[in-house]
Amino acid sequence: MASHGKKRKTLTKNVENTDPEEHDVGEIIESDEEMVYEEGVDSEDDSDVEINEEVQVEFEAHSPIDSDFDGIKRLLQQLFLKDHVNLSELTELIISQNYVGSIIKQSVTDIADDSDDDDDYDDIFGFTTVVNISDKKDKDCVKQVTSLLLEKCSKCCRDSEVDKFQKMLSEEGRSIGLLLNERFVNVPPQIALPQYQSLQKDMNKAVKKGMKYDFDYLLRICKTYQEAEEGQGESSNKKKNKKSGTKNIGDLQFLNAEDEYFNKEAVVMFSYPVTEDSDSVLTGKWSFDDVAMKTYRTVLLIPTSKFNSVLAEMQQELSV
Repeated sequence: MASHGKKRKTLTKNVENTDPEEHDVGEIIESDEEMVYEEGVDSEDDSDVEINEEVQVEFEAHSPIDSDFDGIKRLLQQLFLKDHVNLSELTELIISQNYVGSIIKQSVTDIADDSDDDDDYDDIFGFTTVVNISDKKDKDCVKQVTSLLLEKCSKCCRDSEVDKFQKMLSEEGRSIGLLLNERFVNVPPQIALPQYQSLQKDMNKAVKKGMKYDFDYLLRICKTYQEAEEGQGESSNKKKNKKSGTKNIGDLQFLNAEDEYFNKEAVVMFSYPVTEDSDSVLTGKWSFDDVAMKTYRTVLLIPTSKFNSVLAEMQQELSV
């Protein structure tokens, strides 16, 4: 797969949808932020010199197909880092249910106009989907994700909150959807609204066809960060979190800005540090304006009944 490099890109407002599944990503705002790699994923050419040039880029939404395997797996790696999760199986599961969710690629005509690399069209800038982890609980990757989150919860939450989280994940007859929304760090949050709206339509269509996408709760794993305090280690964070419980996420900031709206509706939330698992230029010693940052994962459990409220707030805050 070709490297995205470190060019300056601009997203166009009009996004043409050529996918047969009719995924609609609506309008996407303009951006002149630097194209960089996400945490935990090494750039193929870190020595590239930044090109101070704006290039118009047009994105399209498509249903995932087999050739998207590497791109989807790469984005999953930036979420799970070094955690023991079978990402190949999870990627295959996402592609197998391609009637729900979508991926974002650069448009074919856009690539033809400004690229000499035929592999550019294989590059995936983001994807959004939901996996029924209650129905797929026998899959190794689902077992691993569930075990991972229960383990992390037990290390940073009160016993009562651990029991609550475990019960909500395992209670018979309750349906939980793992909500995945990954993208490169510079792609603006405005893209999230049409992606989530499209996903909601896909879920509704699937339910009408008798498929198991009528969830009680949505489980979201968010990438978060906060300024590192001098002398602050991960062990001290664990003690602090254990004492304060799941409702206190301190000064954590969400890397995907729209996750803040999910956070407001969450009935369970907790965070665990991942800085030691991160080995790219954007983590380990992550910094903004020379201020060191510590990276985390924040887990949210949101009632599906609140999904419309979350989208309404996105519409108000993120629409162009």
